Amino acid sequence: MLPLLLNKLLSRLRPRRRPPRAPARRRSRPGAAAKPINLALQGGGAHGAFTWGVLDQLLADGRLAIEGLSGSSAGYDLNPLNINPLKDLIERFVDFAAIRDGEREVFISATNVLTGELRVFARAEITAEAVMASACLPLLFRAVEIDGVPYWDGGYSGNPALLPFLDTSGAADVLVVQINPLQRQSAPTSAREIMARAQEISFNAPLLAELRAIELANRLIDEGFSRRGGGASEPRRLRLHRIVMEDMGAAFDARSRLNTDYDFFELLKKLGQRATRRFLDQHFDAIGRRSTLALVAERQAEPV
Repeated sequence: MLPLLLNKLLSRLRPRRRPPRAPARRRSRPGAAAKPINLALQGGGAHGAFTWGVLDQLLADGRLAIEGLSGSSAGYDLNPLNINPLKDLIERFVDFAAIRDGEREVFISATNVLTGELRVFARAEITAEAVMASACLPLLFRAVEIDGVPYWDGGYSGNPALLPFLDTSGAADVLVVQINPLQRQSAPTSAREIMARAQEISFNAPLLAELRAIELANRLIDEGFSRRGGGASEPRRLRLHRIVMEDMGAAFDARSRLNTDYDFFELLKKLGQRATRRFLDQHFDAIGRRSTLALVAERQAEPV
């Protein structure tokens, strides 16, 4: 994965001309301009209801204007007969033409089954099939074919993808909503616990790799890498922020990702709202000025 990421990273750091783009509509409180931000939403089955709470709280707060979105997976991962009512609901209620013609950047990740590489569907390519491909777990769904290519869940290769934000001309702040815990308080012992933790690590790996790639990109930009010309073609730094779903123990494990009980969704929503309020209280002033996610500091704090 690392060679692929480095190749993509270096290609994105080369200056390129970007077409002008109209700014997204921004919501703000009276007398205060909203700060522009991109959202990168991690997938994780029913745990995506945590992200529901994050989004609700961000919209209710009104101090941030969402200019771009990147996401992967998140949905009900149970389908023994390959009957997918979610696709019918998405086609019925989601206006994909409005998404494609809109002003915000939108990216959805899926994994090419044949090559194992990440496929990022940009705004103009997003369809119901792309959404279903992004959430297609191979042991529960048949691969989703798009233009003759089979795709699985995007969580295996980009959960979510961050590098596309290097190419956009909008907000330079990216808020990652991470619903797979980074750390657990104790080592797993049972077979079920071991499998659950292995899956969490697997689904976090692409995100951590892209975060470190952006960390490298920022350092290269600071050191003057590939600075030729100026204006819209100039590479820019990304400021990174993160909201993480806390380790709640056995109540939130691999099995709970299949829990479709509405009360469970409501609980996750409230947790997302609370985590967002805490993030805004601590870090709102930093948005637009500096990153609040420091991977170097995290690695130095890890136990040896």
